[in-house]
Amino acid sequence: NSGGGVIQNFRVNNLLIDKDKNDRIIGVRGTKRNKDYEFFASLTIGAGGVNCPVSKTIITDIYKENFIDKEHWSSAFRQYWKGIKGVNYEKGAIEFHYVDGVIPGYFWIFPIGNEMCNVGLGITLKDLKNKKKKLKELQKYIIEERFSERFENASLMEGSGKSWQLPLGSPRKSRLKPRRMFANGCLLIGDSASLVDPFTGEGIGNALLSAKIAIKHYTKNKDNFGDYNGEEYQKDVWNNLGKELTNSFKIQK
Repeated sequence: NSGGGVIQNFRVNNLLIDKDKNDRIIGVRGTKRNKDYEFFASLTIGAGGVNCPVSKTIITDIYKENFIDKEHWSSAFRQYWKGIKGVNYEKGAIEFHYVDGVIPGYFWIFPIGNEMCNVGLGITLKDLKNKKKKLKELQKYIIEERFSERFENASLMEGSGKSWQLPLGSPRKSRLKPRRMFANGCLLIGDSASLVDPFTGEGIGNALLSAKIAIKHYTKNKDNFGDYNGEEYQKDVWNNLGKELTNSFKIQK
């Protein structure tokens, strides 16, 4: 039967690798409710986000490459605020602000409905290292010192603070750009392939496009998807996104 299925609460622990076939990835091993399972596939696609176990295994274990490059890895923090002055809730315009003391990081405000806004801050790990304050403290400084008038009557949704990291799609000096996104029998898409826009921090659109390109390449080579096919996939992704990601990186800098 054609089609697929979804297994909720399943955790991928490691990849199944055939050492006799040039380290070909043939599936995954994981757990659900303390039971171990193995799943085999002609192509394994890593779509597990920033800390995707498939991505980590390919890059660090198989190819011994650098997983985190602090110049191309961003840290972000966000909160939800209600009643911020000067926000156009009807048009839903997104605001980006480059504030002294935080540059080259940026501060954002964008409405999400019911007079509520997503308010956050993003900065690369390399630049954050040079700051005296942590992200949460930097955001507090911006709101209280630089945007105090706009937040004068605004209220913070308690418990809404969240921090996370973003693998950026900015070009590296390596041959594979932005970062390796394939192995023998395996592809990476979305955040696991490091495709987040360096300027806006947006990643959903690039993730969907990379998935579409992955399907195209697998359909053409489903019988024996190897390293060569994976590299062709990566070239295709970069041909579609490289110019935009490179320009975003220049603006970010």
